[in-house]
Amino acid sequence: MIPSFPPDATIMSIHLACLRVGRAASVRRSLLSFYLGPMELNNRFGHRAGAFVQGALNDHITAEKLIDQHSAFPYFASLVTDEVATRWRAALIEGHPDAFRRYLPATRHGLRSIHALRHCPDCQQSDIERYGLAHWHVVHQLPGIRFCPEHNHRLHDRCRSCKTPLGGKSKAILPGEACQRCGSHDTDSSLSKHPSRGYQSLADLICRTLQRQAPEAAPTVRHRLLKHLISTAGVGPVELVDRFLTWWSVETLTQLGDMLQSPIDAPSLQQLMLEGHAKVSTPLMLAVIAFAWAHTSDADRSLLLQGDIAESDLFSSVHTDTEPPDDVLNQLMALARQLHLPSRAAVLLSQGDRASTTDLIGRTNVLLLIEGVSERARGFLAQRIREHQNAV
Repeated sequence: MIPSFPPDATIMSIHLACLRVGRAASVRRSLLSFYLGPMELNNRFGHRAGAFVQGALNDHITAEKLIDQHSAFPYFASLVTDEVATRWRAALIEGHPDAFRRYLPATRHGLRSIHALRHCPDCQQSDIERYGLAHWHVVHQLPGIRFCPEHNHRLHDRCRSCKTPLGGKSKAILPGEACQRCGSHDTDSSLSKHPSRGYQSLADLICRTLQRQAPEAAPTVRHRLLKHLISTAGVGPVELVDRFLTWWSVETLTQLGDMLQSPIDAPSLQQLMLEGHAKVSTPLMLAVIAFAWAHTSDADRSLLLQGDIAESDLFSSVHTDTEPPDDVLNQLMALARQLHLPSRAAVLLSQGDRASTTDLIGRTNVLLLIEGVSERARGFLAQRIREHQNAV
């Protein structure tokens, strides 16, 4: 399933800017000429970026830079390994039909659609002075962001006159253009003022994910980080969740979910605070990472980044007497650790129980596990999966 959130508003802005200067006669025609085939205006993560930079931008920017600098890709890719991010980026550039479903991290679950696009009036004015047109900034559209990181102003998300969400249903306008409903150019904000330590830390982390400077979000580091938080907190998961809410200056998970634009399942959050892993949404995962990072000393941060703090046995490798190099379970356990997946997934898959593994971690992650092992191991898994299916 391709998430409807968030649109890569900056890529859409580039597309609309090309229309405004006469590069195409209509949106429909521009989609065909810019992408060399059928495509939607609300592009996600730079899908088919290779065609777009050629058809719309005459190769003045590379497809890699378009994705890394003008899309939400780095935000989500911060939660996967570098190898997976590289493969995902390549799939997006080529326009692979499974690029979203296959490579998005498991933590995408539970995202809510953005009802309105957001912009900062100061950024809008700066864009017009610099480029002649304003564009939608990627960071402003990300879940939980309510203030412009550069100007610290509340983001505008609606028409001041008729209260219509910016962008309307089509989203096919640029910041500063007339409201599609009433024609007004005035905007204001419906976002509540809710500064807290939690918000400030999360906003900082999100900005660093876009700059690829958030090492604490990487799978192996965040696992060590969360286990370190759990071991040093001195309280159980319920009390740790309460501290988390206090840090955000909210009283309920519903209030926090509204702020993060993502529903929060209490048992999953408690599991995350107990075991260091759980299937939660990207906004919530990043919020918990920010919480853990803020409650870790500088000295321990350095150790965590170096991997010098002992890890839990949760993802430890299985050793045999002979320790064969192509041991399937060892390979799967190592991959599970890299991808921040529960060790039980590796055990189930090694037994050939692909259905139960899919129920546990999702089809995308099952494929990543299978593809990540050696060719010999894949052959073994194929045989075990057939045997298990026949037995069932």
